[in-house]
Amino acid sequence: MIGRRPDPSAISVRTVHAQRRIMWLLGGCLVALAGLVLLAFGRSSSVGASIALFVLLGAVVAAGIRPVLGVYAIVFLTMVGDNVTSEWFPFAKNLSAKESLLYLSNQFFLSPLEILVGATLLFFFIGRIGAQPRQPLVKGPLYWAIALFTVFVLFGFMYGLAKGGDPRVALYEGRHMFMILPVYLLIVNLCDRTTLWRLAWTAVVAIYINVFLALLYLANLSPLDRESLEALGEHASAVHWNVLILLPLVAFLYRSSQAWTRLVLVAMLFPVGLAYLTAQRRASVAGLVGAIAVVMLTLWWHNRARFMVIVPILAVVTAGYTAAFWNSQSSAGFPAQAIKTIIAPDSVSEADQGSDLFREIENFDLNFTIRAAPVFGLGFGHEFYRPIELPDISFFEFYRYIPHNSILWVWVKTGFFGFASMLLMFAVAMRAAGQTIITRIDAASKGMALIGLCYVMMYVIYAFVDIGWDPRSMVFLALSFALCTQIEREKPPSEDRDEDEAEAEPIAWQAQTPASPELA
Repeated sequence: MIGRRPDPSAISVRTVHAQRRIMWLLGGCLVALAGLVLLAFGRSSSVGASIALFVLLGAVVAAGIRPVLGVYAIVFLTMVGDNVTSEWFPFAKNLSAKESLLYLSNQFFLSPLEILVGATLLFFFIGRIGAQPRQPLVKGPLYWAIALFTVFVLFGFMYGLAKGGDPRVALYEGRHMFMILPVYLLIVNLCDRTTLWRLAWTAVVAIYINVFLALLYLANLSPLDRESLEALGEHASAVHWNVLILLPLVAFLYRSSQAWTRLVLVAMLFPVGLAYLTAQRRASVAGLVGAIAVVMLTLWWHNRARFMVIVPILAVVTAGYTAAFWNSQSSAGFPAQAIKTIIAPDSVSEADQGSDLFREIENFDLNFTIRAAPVFGLGFGHEFYRPIELPDISFFEFYRYIPHNSILWVWVKTGFFGFASMLLMFAVAMRAAGQTIITRIDAASKGMALIGLCYVMMYVIYAFVDIGWDPRSMVFLALSFALCTQIEREKPPSEDRDEDEAEAEPIAWQAQTPASPELA
């Protein structure tokens, strides 16, 4: 009969049957995947490879049971490793990387990260098939901006390969840029506010472990190697360490955590500071200065009296430190040298001037390339034009394809519209973070949104002067986007609830907005 309500018991039976079919499908996928991987690694006798394989399969199985566990594994396993200080760590490397514990074949270009993200996304969408009632896919204010950027990255691939670009180089250049959209979708669909905070702290713990791995690597170097060490860790690692420096500042200013947590964060600044000063990444210091400025500006909105006390003290301390270490070449004076690069670039050391000159030549070449192909760019797999030839740094195989300026590089590879969509993505994220900071009442939400905003801004500053589209940065960028928007479910679904209860309580998703005066 038209208009007749469906029998709830019939819906429950159909739901159970659908879920059983899904579980059989998931089980078959897991068994097939485990069989293929075990067959591939059957001849390996390495204990490390066995452990790494066990971790990967365990993460995939956990994602099959509960996709949110796969999200936790993606964030933790991505942020904990480093291609320099722990080159054996396999998660963000291809299965074709010989130094990786999970080396499989020179022709196997997939990485464990891509396998886990793909599996988690698959399990998430399969789980939606049998869900009753069907839940809408959460997108949030950033979805269309990220999706548009991803479309133009795909265009860069197709256009570049159609023009005869090198497929191997194209994959190396831009494959990680596709990671932002699926990781962002998984986070905003599977994480309520509490889960999102736990996920953020998972990333923080992983970065702390990464700091200790870097210090362990430093301690095991010979005195000669330690003396000649130019950097500690990947270039982008120092930007992630910036987050660990900002955390105690935000926690104290916003009182967004318990007292013992704030004290632990302050105590952890000592190992973080040691690694940070040893790494000596000038771009990360510039990003940190900008992020602290953003924190101070939000403090003006949040607590103007505190702003009037802290900012003058901070300005005097910064000016005094910079003046005291203006000509120092020690590790303790490195941040002052980074500030000196910004305000007096002609006064820095010869080594830093040589590095700056290399980047200036690259930027001239990039601008020439953009003028030569302003609309569609060159596409991936093509060298950018070099009217001024770069000094030979062939120890980096792709230096003619991937410049330090990762912002202008997007225009070269994806054209004007890809560049514009990238700027739109960052602008929407910053605007959403500002709205979250202004509209949220609780300090924890404000603090997390501020950390997300600061990372996005630090990433943009860093990417303007260094290679930035690496897998670790893409995963953390997706997490930061979620922190900026803080999409929240009114009634988060629980897998432990009774099916009839879950059916009787349809789930509404929305971004939290401040209560109106009439309802207050």
